[in-house]
Amino acid sequence: MSRWTISSLVLTCFSLAVSLAVPKAQSQRDLTFTTVDVRGSTHTEANGVDGAGDIVGFYVDSKRVEHGFKDVAGKITTINFPSSTGTRAYGIDLNAMFMVGSYTDSTFTPRGFQLDASGKFTTVDVPGAAWTRAMSVNSAGTIVGAYADSAGVVHGFLDKNGKGSFTTLDFAGAVLTEIHSIVNLRYMAGIFVDSSGVEHGVQGARGTLGSAITVPGAGLTSADGVNDAINIVGHFGASAAEPFHGYLFMGGQFQTIDFPGATDTRCNGISDAIDIVGRYTDVKGMVHGFLAK
Repeated sequence: MSRWTISSLVLTCFSLAVSLAVPKAQSQRDLTFTTVDVRGSTHTEANGVDGAGDIVGFYVDSKRVEHGFKDVAGKITTINFPSSTGTRAYGIDLNAMFMVGSYTDSTFTPRGFQLDASGKFTTVDVPGAAWTRAMSVNSAGTIVGAYADSAGVVHGFLDKNGKGSFTTLDFAGAVLTEIHSIVNLRYMAGIFVDSSGVEHGVQGARGTLGSAITVPGAGLTSADGVNDAINIVGHFGASAAEPFHGYLFMGGQFQTIDFPGATDTRCNGISDAIDIVGRYTDVKGMVHGFLAK
């Protein structure tokens, strides 16, 4: 894995607004960026980070096969669900007790999984679903993610304590809902698509979805990671088309996060120490993972 570090002033901060208010510049913040690449990969994404700063994500090898990975202080461990045709790691709890993600079976259908600290894999499938993706887990083993029903409609789900008792989570009036992150206080973040086809972030506590999250002036907002202090990260753009910018929603303000020199940046996870992980696209079109501290 190659790593390099750049200190950079992050771009404009925005005032809090879940409505489309005019952005207001705030003070700037220094962040140190590190590229996270699995050696020999053609595409790497960093998706989750625990309290110790260990990172999980996935990469694509030279044969275009996806593999999950865990990065502990720069040492990479590959994670493959047994007999799968591809594996992605999406989330790790803050105490590193559980990891979750998705794998594709022999028919290339996405199915969720949980991996515990002993190395035991468990499939996570919503009953009757066409596909399931497990996207985040907390230290109690509660899993959240997304699934498609038999009609192809995508819903969020919560599996309390990982016991296989699934609750469907749909934002009111939405045509699509996904839950991307849950932390130990059971606060959640995710996305929904409204009846006009516009994607918004969504947040909620204790198994319910509360308010929408929309970066002021954005045509798309995704909420992808949350920590126990209810700091939220994600990405936004003028429309559903790339490029996107990452953001941190903290202290009632939106702050844009762009990896230096990148053409596209997306923030996927955040720890209680405000370690932020995600992906960026370089000028050659290659996708890399990153860590911002």
